Amino acid sequence: MALKLEERLMIGYLRSKGYGIRKIARELGISRITVKRYLEGPNMPKYCRTAPYISKLNSYKEHIANRLQEYPDLTSFKLYRDIKNNGFEGSYRAVAYYVKKVRPVKEGKVFLRYETEPGEEAQADWSEFGTINYYGRTLKLHCFSFVLCYSRRHYIEFTVSQDIQTLMRCHQNAFEYFGGVPKKILYDNMAQVVKSNVSGRIEFNEKFLDFALYYGFMPAACDVSAPHQKGKVERVIEYVRTSFFCGEKFSSLEELNAKGLNWCKEIADVRIHGTTHERPCDRWEKEKEALLPLPQTNYDTRKVEHRLVMKDCYINFEGNCYLVPWQYARKTVVVKAS
Repeated sequence: MALKLEERLMIGYLRSKGYGIRKIARELGISRITVKRYLEGPNMPKYCRTAPYISKLNSYKEHIANRLQEYPDLTSFKLYRDIKNNGFEGSYRAVAYYVKKVRPVKEGKVFLRYETEPGEEAQADWSEFGTINYYGRTLKLHCFSFVLCYSRRHYIEFTVSQDIQTLMRCHQNAFEYFGGVPKKILYDNMAQVVKSNVSGRIEFNEKFLDFALYYGFMPAACDVSAPHQKGKVERVIEYVRTSFFCGEKFSSLEELNAKGLNWCKEIADVRIHGTTHERPCDRWEKEKEALLPLPQTNYDTRKVEHRLVMKDCYINFEGNCYLVPWQYARKTVVVKAS
């Protein structure tokens, strides 16, 4: 049986890969005798194993491995310069390829995701969104984000201040938006809420504690430098940036907030959430029944300070001077911001 050119080529190729006569015959569908005759014939090219390749890097591999054990973050280029100064004549690419294979793998932190019952928990945080022209002044623009952990419905409000009065008003607006109050709200040690957090011993701001007591929720703080513990609101902040704020045009803070709430209702509430695989508006049906009821009246969030009335009957409050009745001259009075 005369072999075709393709068959002769394949026999030679398979033989060079170490295939035996039986396996070559089976692969090509021809008899073992035919394969044997061809291999033993005078026209069969003789394949000789070439000498094994010796990498120029071999002499330096132990040195590289030891350096990486001691300093796992050493860059490939620094190691390349190191061994080059010691006589290495190979390429940087060879070093980089080897370093990638032998660099010790860092043990990444593992975080357990947790879910809560309806109405059980919310998470809140501030984030910065550049600046805004606010009545002729350029001020920092902040966003208050508040997410209900079960349904993933959220409330956002843009402000030009992060003081405690603004924070409390944002909470009030969120409570009214949802028609109720969650049992616990988690924060990332913001100064308006937490005075100190040392080894898990948390001291809350007294004013904010009074506010929380009025509405019946329990404030809680993450561990220091552990933002992953409030990952739900962290993801909301990024979602607000990319899905709403980026490219949005607005002429005033009021317009921005109106657009923000419209986006919450028409976009965020009706999307299929990546974790729950449900729409927040659908899960909301169960959560809204579990929220604490709102009190009859709102907590008084106005700023209260004591000021000494000067002899000319003026007081200074938040950078402005105000005239008061002469009877209060040289006396200390209580001032509430309206």
